[in-house]
Amino acid sequence: MRYFILILFSIVCFSCKNETEERKIMYKQLIHYRDELKMNSINMEGYIEAHADENEWYKKMIEKKLIQLENFENQFEKAKYKEREEIVNLRNSFKKDNRLVANFETSEYSENIPDTVFNRLMEIDFYRLKTEFQVRYLMIKGCKF
Repeated sequence: MRYFILILFSIVCFSCKNETEERKIMYKQLIHYRDELKMNSINMEGYIEAHADENEWYKKMIEKKLIQLENFENQFEKAKYKEREEIVNLRNSFKKDNRLVANFETSEYSENIPDTVFNRLMEIDFYRLKTEFQVRYLMIKGCKF
């Protein structure tokens, strides 16, 4: 009987160790993906600013959209660590108001997900929306600079 308990205990211990290692790897990948999206967004901002400085007409065309994007960024930063439902509603309302096509229907944020993972997922969703908004409304096609 002692051997059975010892074997059962060792199986439980070893299986828990693998799960935490998997979670660490997945979390690192999540951080990496978020950072990649963030860098893409920053690069697009630089591109947009450079062309807005060169072309006054372009600058006037995108002025309202830049303000709208900045307001969304500020709202997200304020709501970042508040209730989950509030953050999800902010994300969904920005998507709907701007007719963006990012798909969040498969995203399910249950209470079982730790807050750190949830916050990283929301940051990823934020950068996905921001990048789509930049491409759709701030990078005017056919505009020669």
